[in-house]
Amino acid sequence: MKKILIISTLLLLFAACNNYKTDDLYGSWTSEKVDLTFNKDKTMQCRLGPSEFSGRYRLFGNSVELINSDEKVIGTIAIKSLKNDSLVVDILQFSSNLYTLVRKTK
Repeated sequence: MKKILIISTLLLLFAACNNYKTDDLYGSWTSEKVDLTFNKDKTMQCRLGPSEFSGRYRLFGNSVELINSDEKVIGTIAIKSLKNDSLVVDILQFSSNLYTLVRKTK
């Protein structure tokens, strides 16, 4: 029981530690190498270089976990900042990869 309480507290703490409003994340973001679309229903589309996939996402504080249509986690994105129409993310692979994306306008 004590472990469940500790884990619950940590999850709430991480959820409260984001540096952006969730509603600001919704929409399509683009850069030369990366395109991301986050929908309110927790579905997403992603292009990383030549690779494209869709699925869903899960938010953990400043991290976004990308989950493909086979329900496998395919990556984690750390949100460094989200201000106005500029999203700076760190795509965690073998090393830190910072990208600045801009909001797509229709």
